[in-house]
Amino acid sequence: MTDDAAGPDDALLQAFWDVARVHARLGSTVPNYLGPSTLEMLRPPCWSFGDDEEARVHTAEVVGGLVTAGTSLLSDHEPDDLPQPGSLSVLLDHGMRPVALLATDDVQVVALADVPDAHVAAEMPGEASREEWLAARRADLVEHPDDLRPETEVVLESFRVVHRAD
Repeated sequence: MTDDAAGPDDALLQAFWDVARVHARLGSTVPNYLGPSTLEMLRPPCWSFGDDEEARVHTAEVVGGLVTAGTSLLSDHEPDDLPQPGSLSVLLDHGMRPVALLATDDVQVVALADVPDAHVAAEMPGEASREEWLAARRADLVEHPDDLRPETEVVLESFRVVHRAD
């Protein structure tokens, strides 16, 4: 088991990627005579929600397909480093083990006040109200919640699970 501070175990991550890229059929649209595509060969970036209980629950909701969207501050991204539709990432659990390969389907940059209700529902399924979603975003996105204003630009990402580790 890998220590959280050290990041994921490279051998475990590579083993997951070797299986996930086959199951995801990444090379199925490219004729074999061209060889493997970059998408097939380069392991995507990995990330996690953290190691507290809330992060564990959120990870399970994403892996289970209940949560299909996420929000981040535009200011947390480099100008040329926004998620892109079609990009892949590996979701890690609290123990820094790969649990799912995710594909980004859509990315939008909007003011916080303009976040569509459909995105709120995809990020917080169930009975969560817009106010509950906003309160959760205030807690998750900024160190000083009062800094989050209606005009604050956020990145809305819609994604789907392409492959699960189980």
